[in-house]
Amino acid sequence: MANNNPKACRERREKYINSWQTNAPGDTFGDVTLADVKKDRDDVADLENQIALTKAHLKSLETQRDDLNKASMKRLDYVADGVNGDRRFGPDSALYEGFGYIRESEKKKGGRQKKPAEG
Repeated sequence: MANNNPKACRERREKYINSWQTNAPGDTFGDVTLADVKKDRDDVADLENQIALTKAHLKSLETQRDDLNKASMKRLDYVADGVNGDRRFGPDSALYEGFGYIRESEKKKGGRQKKPAEG
């Protein structure tokens, strides 16, 4: 029975340990002792703890990254607003366009045009 599901492995190992401790605590089977199986359990538990800590650390790093991105995007908004309001550049400048905005002179003016009535 080869199963790599951590929960299934943990449950199977605990069943073996409980039964072995109850029914044949001093015996060895297939050159494996009860102490060997308990050590496996402890080693896996240590790794699971390390994984949990690593995941928590990763989550913290992702949150920090998201916060920094948010602050950086806000700063870029301030830059765009500054260029927009700067007399040397303004909303019709190549700099403003380079930021991804549509230059004022390129924008279509006016609202929607009415279609002539058919009749």
